[in-house]
Amino acid sequence: SVTLTQLGSVLREQGTLAEAEAMHCEALAIRRKLLGPEHIEVSGAMHNLAMVLRAQGNVTEAETMFREALAISRKVSPEHPYVENHLTHLAQILAGQGQPAEAEAMYREALVLRRKRLGNEDLDVARVLIPLGGLLLQEGRHAEAEPLLREALAIQRHVLGPEHPEMAASLRGLAGALVAQQKWQDAETVYRDLLTVLRKLLGEDHPHVAVCLAELGGVMVNQGQTEEGITVLREAFAIREQLLGPKHPDTIWSLFALAHLYKQAE
Repeated sequence: SVTLTQLGSVLREQGTLAEAEAMHCEALAIRRKLLGPEHIEVSGAMHNLAMVLRAQGNVTEAETMFREALAISRKVSPEHPYVENHLTHLAQILAGQGQPAEAEAMYREALVLRRKRLGNEDLDVARVLIPLGGLLLQEGRHAEAEPLLREALAIQRHVLGPEHPEMAASLRGLAGALVAQQKWQDAETVYRDLLTVLRKLLGEDHPHVAVCLAELGGVMVNQGQTEEGITVLREAFAIREQLLGPKHPDTIWSLFALAHLYKQAE
């Protein structure tokens, strides 16, 4: 069943989902037959199958499978890493289904288990902190999200270095939390860090770079740095006009923002 599992995972990564489902179904059947219905490796096989079901858009079936896998793992080995994985994937599904309270509880439980197993400075701890922080942001709980995202960012910087692409999500989330709290100076610093990461990852002329520039320009204007903000917003407008065309909504938004600032400066 190990070969079937590996092949199924490769097929899922390649997007060949029907074949991946068949492989994981067979692997699960073999493990149940050899190990019994309540073995930790049966829960692992169920998790793999649930991943494929979710990728196929069968979210309800995936949720059911993840819950069954979680129940088995909790029963036979409550601190096994599989428990954390089941919890985080279930939390993602629940958050997407508009069930933030249960999703938050699962992220927090996974975080406690992961800290206990790995300590506080492991990347896999950051990988729970980031979606938990994102969930809190979606609920408007910006002040609660901020320390989680700061912690995730500190872990990433320590482990990966200052400009790793994986930092983009935590930087963007933290910037959003700071803007919502009108912490303009801190937000400017974070946006500049994000801009450095995005330019390294995507190049100078990319829509995501333009978005970051537009948001950075807005933060600078809110601090009273109107002239510098206009310069940054002009750069965002130029990228959007070149890549998206003059009639794209993002390009038009940039143009209106600049026009408004020029009028204010008169």
